[in-house]
Amino acid sequence: MSTKLKVLLVEDRAADAELVLHELRRAGYDPEWKRVETEPEFLAQIGQDWDIILADYNLPEFSGLRALELLREREPDLPFILVSGTIGEDNAVANMKAGANDYIMKDRLARLGPAVGRELREARGRRERRHAVRALQESEERFRQLADMLPQIVFEADPQGTLTFANRYGLKSLGYSLKDFEAGLNLTKMVAPQDRENLRRRVGEILAGADAEAHEYELVRKSGKTFPVLIHATAILKDGALAGLRGIGIDITERKRDEEEHRKSEERFKLLFEYAPDAYYLSDTKGTFIDGNKAAEALSGYDKKELIGKNFLKLHMLSPGQISKAAKLLLNYVVGKQTGPDEFVMRRKSGETVNVEISSYPMKLDGKSVALGIVRDITERQRTQEALRNAEKNFRLSLDESPLGIRIVSAEGETIYANRAILDFFGYADLPELNQIPIKDRYTPKSYADFRERDRLRKSGENAPSEYEISIVRKTGGIRQLQVFRKEILWDGQKRFQSIYQDVTEHRKAEANLQETLLGLRKALGGIIQVLASVSEIRDPYTAGHQRRVADLARAIGQELGLPPDRVEGIRVAGLIHDIGKMSIPAEILSKPALLSKIEYALIQSHAQIGHDILSEIEFAWPIAKMILQHHERMDGSGYPQKLKGDDILLESRILAVSDVIEAMASHRPYRAALGMEAALREIENGRGVLYDPAVITACLRIFREKGYVLKE
Repeated sequence: MSTKLKVLLVEDRAADAELVLHELRRAGYDPEWKRVETEPEFLAQIGQDWDIILADYNLPEFSGLRALELLREREPDLPFILVSGTIGEDNAVANMKAGANDYIMKDRLARLGPAVGRELREARGRRERRHAVRALQESEERFRQLADMLPQIVFEADPQGTLTFANRYGLKSLGYSLKDFEAGLNLTKMVAPQDRENLRRRVGEILAGADAEAHEYELVRKSGKTFPVLIHATAILKDGALAGLRGIGIDITERKRDEEEHRKSEERFKLLFEYAPDAYYLSDTKGTFIDGNKAAEALSGYDKKELIGKNFLKLHMLSPGQISKAAKLLLNYVVGKQTGPDEFVMRRKSGETVNVEISSYPMKLDGKSVALGIVRDITERQRTQEALRNAEKNFRLSLDESPLGIRIVSAEGETIYANRAILDFFGYADLPELNQIPIKDRYTPKSYADFRERDRLRKSGENAPSEYEISIVRKTGGIRQLQVFRKEILWDGQKRFQSIYQDVTEHRKAEANLQETLLGLRKALGGIIQVLASVSEIRDPYTAGHQRRVADLARAIGQELGLPPDRVEGIRVAGLIHDIGKMSIPAEILSKPALLSKIEYALIQSHAQIGHDILSEIEFAWPIAKMILQHHERMDGSGYPQKLKGDDILLESRILAVSDVIEAMASHRPYRAALGMEAALREIENGRGVLYDPAVITACLRIFREKGYVLKE
């Protein structure tokens, strides 16, 4: 069963808001939501009893950081989560330090549900802790007087006032040591001079048998500083005779500080009441004013002295037509019911009128029933609402004139709204004419079958695609291709579905033509590659077919490694022309039937660099020139021409290196007979991890020994 959730979305894109709401529903929530995208809209929603706020980081006229700042000033405990697609790590950390509870990337919305659940639980915990603190504070207030009498300084004194006992806390509070006590301390000398006579008189009364009563004195610490203490003292009887007095002194410094803070707090509250932006007033149950703040004076035009003791009826603040409505509100005061907000037209002292909204709250003041009223000038708000209505009207007009087709349908599939573009796409004059034609006749057979499948998925509660294409049959019989974007929206306050249509007929035709052109270019490129491979082999007839066999083996290894098809094709193309650089080497060296000299071998080694230079200016879809440059590099850096190591060598070049060695050893060469496939496989196996990539070796051995690969003739 879904959990109710009141969520405020700070988001300028409705589509992103829908994604967030979808994720919340998927996480088991039933969101009651509102979307805002400007600071005024956001401020208007603070205090509206939201459970959580989800905010984008960047908005055109606002930002998540600003929203967080405004929220923490007003509601510091309300959960706030950033949901953004652009926030960086530094910004995320800064926002968390500023008070954000979490941040969720829009491409990882699956985290949203757990994060919301966690923050709601923590918020609940904070509320419970606040309630506990509030209960504790109330308890502390109830037992404050009792707590004030708890023992703090415990002492005994003889009839002359010399202390005979003092507890450790008492000595520490007064700044004396045990040695000071043993040397003798007099209670009278510990009292401030202005209180000493009062203390002596009180000691005499106690020794004479007077009841113990608390008296406040200023005690003097050893350092000379004074602090207020409330002393409770009683007589000490010994063998029936008076032997001195015993007392408890309570440091009341904090209590006095609290009293001063309470006095200041009352002053602050009075200032808040007096200078609140809304008009506040107190009245009795008959509508007679008791008090009011400065905003009440400004709104009504009357001084406070003119309002107090006067009834709003006698001041003619309401028109006769509003008297009965006001009387019902007064009746609610009597029975203790809250009222409002109710709208009135109030007449000011000057005679001009102003639109106001009044809320009232019954309470007790000095044992009498009174009402606290809050009056807000809503003139500007009503202007804003009128502007919003006009904006909505303009928005409807913009929908009607949009070049994109826009259609609103109910959950049952009934078309509620269709703009002019929709009618133009289908070729009908108006919506009734369009609705008369069955969907089956408006779609091509294939598109109608797709529509039935989407409809089945929606009705069964499964996820149906929100973006798709349809082929429609116009009234004239023509076929058009439309791209459709479908999403859930609120329309007139109800759940509806909006579909946006874009005519992509010409675009699809252009794509088809482009594909044909690309296919032709790919065929032409293949032909060029074959020509380059053939020219290379003409120069070295003893290795005819070598490049083709290397290319085929490299492709097989790439496929075994699970590389994408396009990347495998790049390896194959590089293999077909990997020895193209040998075109610059004399033919007599290429076909020499004996071992090469150092100079001749150096010339042979230069073919990798020459091949790279020949192909570097050709724009392939793959790094062909770089693959050819590196195909003689080795994992340990012993290869050429750049002495590269490990991952500095392209994976494609590592595959070509293994394929090249196997084909060369398994085939005949002018200077030696073919060594055979097993010898070639042993060679690369022995070089695993030193000369050749281990993963490439594993894939190569697997296709030969397990899958029966054979080098092609």
